[in-house]
Amino acid sequence: MDFSDITNFSLKTYLERRYKEATVILCFLILLRNYIQNAEATAMSKSEVEKIFNIRCKEFGVNTFRRDYLKRQSGDPKNAIDENSSQKFFLRKEFFVGIDEEQMNAIDSRITNYYVNKFSINKDFTNLLERLLEENNSDEMFKFIESLLRDDQRDENRKGQNFEITSFAILKQFYLMRGFSLNRFSTTFANDGGMDFIGENAIYQATVVMSPKKFQEDIIKTPKIKRVIVYKSLVKNFDTSLFDDDLILDVIDLEKLYAHLCYIKDAVNKNFLRDIIQVIIDEFNREFYY
Repeated sequence: MDFSDITNFSLKTYLERRYKEATVILCFLILLRNYIQNAEATAMSKSEVEKIFNIRCKEFGVNTFRRDYLKRQSGDPKNAIDENSSQKFFLRKEFFVGIDEEQMNAIDSRITNYYVNKFSINKDFTNLLERLLEENNSDEMFKFIESLLRDDQRDENRKGQNFEITSFAILKQFYLMRGFSLNRFSTTFANDGGMDFIGENAIYQATVVMSPKKFQEDIIKTPKIKRVIVYKSLVKNFDTSLFDDDLILDVIDLEKLYAHLCYIKDAVNKNFLRDIIQVIIDEFNREFYY
């Protein structure tokens, strides 16, 4: 989304950083509407924000309100949302210097329309998956799962989601065929502490591009816990000796995931591909709260 027309640098920078973070930007829009209507940065209580948030949250593909959606924003001067001594929340006035009401309304409409369009795209996507189930063509289901895994259908609205959800669906089915269970309780929007999937005795950490920084961050998030690393690609010159860490039980790359998918496709039970599609549908429905 282009915010180059916004003359206030602080507001422009904030929106460029935050507009894809649905829980943050919905709180911002609620406070912005209050700002516009009151012509001042009038503070709102948590319960006042929560009431509006829970009416609109489905539009933004998020679930019910949590207090930390506001709390984690306040106190940092780089964020537009702040909290006063009465524990009420408001927008910092300095973010709106040079911004008139017409521009505020335009920002509100622009971001809201972005999420309306995003919701429509994601709903069309899950409808397509439902049609694949109805048609029950194994070759077509296999091709589509592979395309999601390799991210041939690139879409900025689902950056990272395709790989994480599809890799989970494949691994879940692959392990079920061996009598083991793999679960995913979080979403790609959540602060899950690095636990993307949970297996019998380990966590699984999935990432599209593995870098030394990402590797170290995930180790720190869940110290002393055994884990399996799942990734699509490595940054250039990545030192694979990092994977020799005693905490790493296994490393699953894109080609290993593809090999698992081929194994599932060739299994005697032809419903396994359908099961993968169904898991993908269920996970995307959870992501966007249809």
